[in-house]
Amino acid sequence: LVLLNERLLRRHRGLHRRLGWVQVVVLLGLVLPSSLVMARHAFGGWPAGLSFAVLSVATAGCVVAGVVHAVRRRYAPHRWWMLRCYVLLCSAVVLRLTSGAAGLVGVTDPEAAYVAAAWASWLVPLAGFE
Repeated sequence: LVLLNERLLRRHRGLHRRLGWVQVVVLLGLVLPSSLVMARHAFGGWPAGLSFAVLSVATAGCVVAGVVHAVRRRYAPHRWWMLRCYVLLCSAVVLRLTSGAAGLVGVTDPEAAYVAAAWASWLVPLAGFE
């Protein structure tokens, strides 16, 4: 969220740039590769795992596109790609909320509900963003 702060960006461009590179390194070097490994062991089997794998690749694609635009000093598309990245990163929270709600209403097939939540947790917010 710090990187989305317009005031910080205007006043401290260097800090924004350094924090952005930290985010890129952490995402591409740690978070996204580990999520690909974890996708193989997802509750819900391969359908949920496939959702998490596609989510990881999509997030990586957004990060790379955002970096390319920033390096080329095309800041408007950079901002949109990084906002997409943020929306995709928030999918973890959406998944927890959706899964928790499914548990509260007493779904009859928790595994099927989790698979649906795994896909909806990032496709629905991304579609809303677009």
